[in-house]
Amino acid sequence: MPVSGIEPLTYWLRISCSTPELHRHSNDFSVNLDPKIRKKLLQESKNPFRGLRRVVWFALSASAGMGLLIMCIRSFAGETVLMSDLTIQLIAFFAFSSFIILDRSKSP
Repeated sequence: MPVSGIEPLTYWLRISCSTPELHRHSNDFSVNLDPKIRKKLLQESKNPFRGLRRVVWFALSASAGMGLLIMCIRSFAGETVLMSDLTIQLIAFFAFSSFIILDRSKSP
């Protein structure tokens, strides 16, 4: 008997499949998924939240780059910029930029 009103929080469990079900061989017809959707879900299960991570790495890298640019401009203008602050900005910029490169897709 269907429940009218708000569905229980576990409703999505009935309409989804688990990671082991996705990793079964393609000749197993127990899960009827479109091959494109199955491939996308397999990729997401191997690298969860990849798109979100790349957006975060890009935003943090851009922020560190802007801070580094502002520090360089202030230094060229004759203001005193602490070497420790400049070092922190350089490390942050190169770290977040390297995370963008390391988080790219390995498959062609």
